[in-house]
Amino acid sequence: MDPLFGSPGARYDPLKLNWIGSIGKLQNVCATWHESPIKTIQQAQETRSDRRRGRRDLEHGADAKVLNGVLGTKFRVIAGYDPGAGLTLSIERREVEGICGLSWSTMKASRRTGSRTSSST
Repeated sequence: MDPLFGSPGARYDPLKLNWIGSIGKLQNVCATWHESPIKTIQQAQETRSDRRRGRRDLEHGADAKVLNGVLGTKFRVIAGYDPGAGLTLSIERREVEGICGLSWSTMKASRRTGSRTSSST
């Protein structure tokens, strides 16, 4: 995915590769904080919404960019958050409205109460 997002270090043509499968069975999600006005995909298509990602974590930004391209959502990726607790704290502090690319199992395990109150988009 790096060449598709303009990473200068990627020196290969991803269009010449085939995807065989995945070694993991994680279900990555995009979710909004329960106080966010965005509750559905349709609302995400109509309203810009900031999503956070870690400092060097291209994958979280990729999920939001793919949804923007395929579904027409208006997620804006904000980089630079600490890859640990800083990612979820940024949502609780209302610095960003949601998170993309984090696995559902990780969200449930790390923020038990937050996963019950946030809504997936």
